[in-house]
Amino acid sequence: MFFYLYQITNLVNKKIYIGVHSTKDIDDGYMGSGVNIKSAIKKYGIDNFKKDILLTFDNVEDMYAKEKEIVTEEFLLRIDTYNLRIGGTGGFDYINKNNLSGFYDTEVARKGRQSTNALLEVRYGEQWRKVISKNGNKVLQKKREDDPDFNQLMIEHSRRNVKVASQYANTPLAIQNKKNTFSKIGHQQGKKNSQYGKMWITNGKESRPIPGQETIPEGWRRGRVIL
Repeated sequence: MFFYLYQITNLVNKKIYIGVHSTKDIDDGYMGSGVNIKSAIKKYGIDNFKKDILLTFDNVEDMYAKEKEIVTEEFLLRIDTYNLRIGGTGGFDYINKNNLSGFYDTEVARKGRQSTNALLEVRYGEQWRKVISKNGNKVLQKKREDDPDFNQLMIEHSRRNVKVASQYANTPLAIQNKKNTFSKIGHQQGKKNSQYGKMWITNGKESRPIPGQETIPEGWRRGRVIL
């Protein structure tokens, strides 16, 4: 088995991706498993990327230890990298192959959030949450303007979220959950209903609501006409 640390460079914008790989065939054509790097290769074409093997190792433990040294929280904040997670945890291929998705979603994700929160506190102070909340849209917008690849990733992410949400919204479970929630909070029930205590009247050409106890004007009748 070969164990190595590699760097992929975008020859167009000089952005880099650093990762590790273990394989029986060192020429297997592996070009990373990160979401960003895959998206970039799809956009620019494989011919616009080069891969360099930086270090080789005798075992997987040393390999991940070195990746952890290099791909840190500070490294992820650089605008010239495609990396999305700190090193030493394995990429998506490793996580899926070894059935570690549950572990990653809990323990690794928890540690990642803690380290990120600590970094934000150092940069913005104890009130970093308020600062991020206040300036978040401006910061995100600038990031999208300065980094076309990140902007494209955000667009694709939003599209996926909308598609998934739309599919879920029409399922029997989602519809029932919505009904249960509305029933629990009294949504549009009684005085919470915007039409509570009102009635619609029409003269055949237009319609409008009036208080239920009000006398219907001459030439008008109860009902509503939608033209």
